[in-house]
Amino acid sequence: MHFMEEIIKINNVQFNKPDNNKLVLDGITISFFENEIVSILGPSGCGKSVLLKVAAGLLEPISGEVIVRDFNLTKSHRNELFAFKEQTGFVFQEIALISNLNIFDNIALKLRYHTKLTENEIFDKINFWLEKMDLIQSMYAFPAELSISQKRMLGLVRAVIGSPRYVFLDEPTGNLDSYHANLVTQVIKQLKKENTTVIIVTNQVKWASNISDRLIVMADGKIEFAGKYEHMFSDDNKKIKNIIDNIGGENVI
Repeated sequence: MHFMEEIIKINNVQFNKPDNNKLVLDGITISFFENEIVSILGPSGCGKSVLLKVAAGLLEPISGEVIVRDFNLTKSHRNELFAFKEQTGFVFQEIALISNLNIFDNIALKLRYHTKLTENEIFDKINFWLEKMDLIQSMYAFPAELSISQKRMLGLVRAVIGSPRYVFLDEPTGNLDSYHANLVTQVIKQLKKENTTVIIVTNQVKWASNISDRLIVMADGKIEFAGKYEHMFSDDNKKIKNIIDNIGGENVI
């Protein structure tokens, strides 16, 4: 498969938490390409969610650089960083919805502040996405009235509704039944058709292998493998097999 161009380049990045000298990311170098779906796999604590946040400009590494197209995220001015974040959508494991706003207003907030859409256009856009995610009946409900699955669906809607160029998903199918996981899968496939780059952290190995152009396998803050699923075990690599066997994610689809 031919990818158009390298758009996010992570070069020799290190990261550690302030209260711990142990490196969470230990000299990571990896590139992401336009219009590809990449899934990052690895056991709990391996650094995969931190790598996702570094790539998205949400965490600053202690050394190394993150280059997006033609500018360096780690050395960029606030305006450049803001411009990049305007083009991104991020879904966290914990979906933060504003408790005193209904679902419509939670989603509309970003569109009202960051686009020039009219209220009618915002309504149509939200209506379309809530229909697509089987949430139309909850448009005027409040977050406390929703199930975990519904909140996850809304987190995804909020991330993609502005048509971002880059989408970062942290465990998007975690704790979802097969029905809701399938809805997530359909959205990700649609994003690819729209030339969006999608970077996913997941423990669902089978699901990731079916949806992704490439897989990245991490352990102890390092990348142990990056490539296509069919090449993952081609060298009879026992280390990779052990990592995958110990991930423990359930295959949702």
